[in-house]
Amino acid sequence: LEMLLVGSVELGGEFAQRFGATAFQEDDHLVLVLMGLHARACQVGFEILTLLEGGYADGAHARWRTLYEIAVVASFLGQHGNEAAERYCLHEAIESYRAACQYREYSGALGLGPVHDAEFEELKSVRESLIDRFGSDFVGNYGWASEALNKKNPTFADIARDADLDRLLPYYRLASHNVHANPKGITV
Repeated sequence: LEMLLVGSVELGGEFAQRFGATAFQEDDHLVLVLMGLHARACQVGFEILTLLEGGYADGAHARWRTLYEIAVVASFLGQHGNEAAERYCLHEAIESYRAACQYREYSGALGLGPVHDAEFEELKSVRESLIDRFGSDFVGNYGWASEALNKKNPTFADIARDADLDRLLPYYRLASHNVHANPKGITV
């Protein structure tokens, strides 16, 4: 596993050196996103290795879940191209707005300072401009994939099916037991 990870890091570095600057200059969202997902996959792979070496198989299995999610998203975006990758990137603003709303709700109870009104209004404005551009379906958890899937509220399973990686969904569910606090997680 370690040899595979080191090789993956080296190949990713070579790819980034060869294509990264051009992708950035040409707004090639697909190449940039795939490079980012590859880097994240390598990081998660090393986390899995560390957990396995430490004897934490359940933790490694839980991190495999993240690795599977990365593989599904990368495959999906690779199939759907630059427009889907751009939507994926832009969806970060939707997630930031959602996080700011939750932070605002609980910051007082946590004894933390509030999100400043100007910052919050900027997040809200960006969110509204994205809704104007892509429609209200864009605000869902996987709204970035709604157009490519032609589906109002796509789920991760929908994305996995489209990427032809849904056969691993049973393992994904099994790995989820190590992530969530459901009763199956303490009885397995």
